[in-house]
Amino acid sequence: MRILFNVMLIATLLQSNTVLGQSETYSFENLVYDGVTYDAFMVKITPENLAKFHVWRNSNQVSHTEVIKQNNWKGSSSFAVNLSISDMNCNPLGLFIENSIERQALNLKNGKGNFFLKPNGVLLITDEEALIGESSQVNNFDRKTTPIKFAIQSGPLLLDGGKLNSKIKDGSQSRYRRCGVGITIKSGNAYLVFCLTTNPVNFYELAMLFSKKYACEAALCLESSGCALTLPYLDNAGAEYSGIICNYLVYD
Repeated sequence: MRILFNVMLIATLLQSNTVLGQSETYSFENLVYDGVTYDAFMVKITPENLAKFHVWRNSNQVSHTEVIKQNNWKGSSSFAVNLSISDMNCNPLGLFIENSIERQALNLKNGKGNFFLKPNGVLLITDEEALIGESSQVNNFDRKTTPIKFAIQSGPLLLDGGKLNSKIKDGSQSRYRRCGVGITIKSGNAYLVFCLTTNPVNFYELAMLFSKKYACEAALCLESSGCALTLPYLDNAGAEYSGIICNYLVYD
């Protein structure tokens, strides 16, 4: 199963403004699906693209609004989405691997909150692919043969093998702006799909977007309520969210 992960993702793209479908490498759109408005970004999974990722930490814990200003994301060529669920001290709640160094161990404990809604999942990035899978299966991954470059654990896992997480129910009244990531196959090529809802949704609605709209086999919720996403060259740099995002994954 393929997927990507939970920290803020930034993609500084190498092309001028485009619309969905015009580039084989990436595309973006604002869409309405089942009455809900979403922003979406797709990037082709290739070794060349994966090599451009690195982590940028919000060490001073400034607001996302300030981070946008510091990095000049608004209206720029950058893509950004927050991915990591962290505690009050900005420590990731689960597995966090940066540049092949494990900064935080896998967390399979029980607890309260979205992170602990089982099964939760992990986004892995190696030199050649991006993977999404159930957290409990991560230790089966052969790190010696295929080193993990980046890994982020989050939750809940929305789709696994094309099947909906059994804990996710249609009609749930738990509704927030949410962001997530999935992996889809398009013309024989694998793509990461990042989505942010601009309206409050429940987990079922987000899962159906990845399943029905993008035909993802695997998808992971990255965060709820405190979500922000920027699209290349558009004036939507997530300035409406003024909270703190602890980590960013940069693609340039």
